[in-house]
Amino acid sequence: MNTRPASTMVKDSLGQRGFTLIELLVALGIFAVLSVMAYGGLRTVMNTRDYVRQQAERLAELQTAFTIIGRDIEQAINRDIRDEFGDRQPAITTSSGGRLIEFTRTGWSNPLPERVRSHLQRVAYRIKEDRLERLNWSVLDRAQDSEPVDRILLNNVTAVEIRFLDESDQWQDQWPPDDINQDKKNNATPMPKAVEITIDAPGWGRVPRLFRVPGAGAVIQQANKS
Repeated sequence: MNTRPASTMVKDSLGQRGFTLIELLVALGIFAVLSVMAYGGLRTVMNTRDYVRQQAERLAELQTAFTIIGRDIEQAINRDIRDEFGDRQPAITTSSGGRLIEFTRTGWSNPLPERVRSHLQRVAYRIKEDRLERLNWSVLDRAQDSEPVDRILLNNVTAVEIRFLDESDQWQDQWPPDDINQDKKNNATPMPKAVEITIDAPGWGRVPRLFRVPGAGAVIQQANKS
């Protein structure tokens, strides 16, 4: 026989009661709001991560391009060539086939010692379809069927500007300049002291780099002040 008071039995029955429909809807609503907030935060973090990764890859491409350009320019040598038409081209020129710059460099490594070839190489840079490309030829004095090997250094390039520091410490927009004093004894065009290359790329703006040409010595400090 149950001897518990009636009031205690009523309290126990109320304590065992489940959630009402309104309570469930409120809980679901709170859970939905928290889920949306958590997803929005996660999406922001993922978008930021992707953006940082893309910018890091873009920066690495830009740095690699400048490294290759600097390696070429800082090994430039005063050796003119004959192009595919038999015309003489100076050691450094900006008026060859629409290319930004073309020049002769030394230090071309040969991984196959049994294959004898020159350590000199003719290289050039150009803009093609918003891409900065490097060209190189297997020979210095070219034949009509000599074709360059091209390599894409940088994509999405808006413009590339090049200027040259001459022996009078004046900047020239082309090389050789019209009023340059040619070495008639050796039939050679003097080399610039330094070359400044500015790459204009979306997201980075104008990025200049200054490279010395062999023999420039302390010209870099003076050029940086102008």
